[in-house]
Amino acid sequence: MEQKLITFMRLWKTQKGDPMWQCRTSDGEKVNAFISSNPSRHTFGLFEKADYSAFLNILSEGEQITWNACPIKVTMRKSGEYWELCSVETREPDALPDVPYSPVAAFWEGKAISTAKRIIGSYPVAIFDCETTGLDMATAEIVSMGMVLTKRELGASLPNHINYLVKPSNLAALEATKHIHGITAEQVVSYPSFAEYYDRLNTIIGKSTLVVYNAGFDPLMLDLECERAGRAPFDFRYIFDAMQIVSWFFHEPNGFGWRQWKLVEAAEKLGIEVETAHDALADAITTFKVLSAIAAKDAS
Repeated sequence: MEQKLITFMRLWKTQKGDPMWQCRTSDGEKVNAFISSNPSRHTFGLFEKADYSAFLNILSEGEQITWNACPIKVTMRKSGEYWELCSVETREPDALPDVPYSPVAAFWEGKAISTAKRIIGSYPVAIFDCETTGLDMATAEIVSMGMVLTKRELGASLPNHINYLVKPSNLAALEATKHIHGITAEQVVSYPSFAEYYDRLNTIIGKSTLVVYNAGFDPLMLDLECERAGRAPFDFRYIFDAMQIVSWFFHEPNGFGWRQWKLVEAAEKLGIEVETAHDALADAITTFKVLSAIAAKDAS
């Protein structure tokens, strides 16, 4: 099958210890190239013979280059659920990778700083984090909720915060996740369920501006819990994703978008000491500190 490769990302090593590159075709198919002592597995040799190795060898781990203007013509075959490279057409002398996008630091840092300042200093917000029994939408339940409630000027002391333990309907599910957040069934068995917390929680964060680190997770968990409880979803004024703000501030391209920084990574990069991770209140406090640090910066 003939295909055109347009993206390459260097992944340092496979489970067998082989250097590898993840490639994507113009049709969205994925195929990997490997350096290996096993001749049948050494598909990177096809790129060496086709005069592409100089462009691929210089990539660092996680770095990506694109060839949209000059796609690399290859043939591939399906082997089980994976694609395998069969041949690579020789590179034309004028065929070069695309010129990488270079973000304007002042623009993206300024966008992050102004957004963080609005969040921290302009109006009341609830910085929210939760821990759960897992990541399956059908079964995951919230077992702890941490909140930082703020309307403070920059430089003010840490605002009011709230920490709730929550009893899930399936206590046994905690056995699989207690190594992540440290919460056991014995710790939460005497606490209210999410449904029992609902009215209290709605008073605190309902109609508020919600701030989370990874907007694809915490708001969804709140919606799932409301659905199970037979209650209306919380009517937030707006939801800010602190992870997105961090990605603007560091503006490191990653494909069509920005590198997504884990909360601990962002905090450490900003010089913030993280005492505890995967604790709902501790993570909400760290999110507040990260946004405060960005809000206090000046753009390049």
